[in-house]
Amino acid sequence: MRMRKRVLAIVVCGVAILVVNMFTPPSIQKLAGGYFKNTREVNLVQYHLLAMLANAILLATIYPSGYRGRSPIEEGARFGVLMALIVALPDALHKYAMINSPPADMFLPVAWSVLKYGVAGVAVALVYGRDLYVDSVPA
Repeated sequence: MRMRKRVLAIVVCGVAILVVNMFTPPSIQKLAGGYFKNTREVNLVQYHLLAMLANAILLATIYPSGYRGRSPIEEGARFGVLMALIVALPDALHKYAMINSPPADMFLPVAWSVLKYGVAGVAVALVYGRDLYVDSVPA
């Protein structure tokens, strides 16, 4: 049962990340990414999808270890925001250190990442539900 839930959480999380990415406003896409030149003739979409899958696997796998027994929406949002900050904020700081740009160009995408990972975290939490708390409390 646990493996089925984990696989379902990975799939649901991956779909959530993909859907939120599809709705990324062009203004956010242009900010940090506008400072880099794509040197490929064709985008390697499969690697973008692989990155989203890696995010989904990590989120769905790590989530149970931080679960504290609150409502799935509250837990998922908390976890998703934390994961977004772990991933996006250091990346934005590195880019800002290398690129002469207004701070907003590097840090507004972090806010979008918080939204994206927040949605993904809630999706994972809704799949796992409150059953995790019962599994993690010693008898």
